[in-house]
Amino acid sequence: VITLMRFNSDGSLDTTFDSDGQWTHSVSTQGDTGISVIQQASGKYVIAGATYNVVTNRRDLLLLRISDSGVIDTTFGTSGYVKKSWGSWNANLSKMIQDADGNLIVLAGYYNTNN
Repeated sequence: VITLMRFNSDGSLDTTFDSDGQWTHSVSTQGDTGISVIQQASGKYVIAGATYNVVTNRRDLLLLRISDSGVIDTTFGTSGYVKKSWGSWNANLSKMIQDADGNLIVLAGYYNTNN
């Protein structure tokens, strides 16, 4: 399960975000991880991580986008997320940034057969 929490400046949960300050979402039945997050100029959040692929029995890269109020953005990818597989390799993400124009999301990571 991927979780994103938003806090007020005093450290309390921002209850205007997903009604309790805590957004959660599952793409697969196991092994979802959120590793990096950016906020776009529109206020939407993009979360990058990985998800378990039951077909290949490996991990795929994962991007999710949610609104600034904590609702999945179904206009992004397929139902709010994008998955990228490397065939028989496990994919893992290390970092995500957005370009200066706010148009591209750039990912860095690695893939291997040992994780």
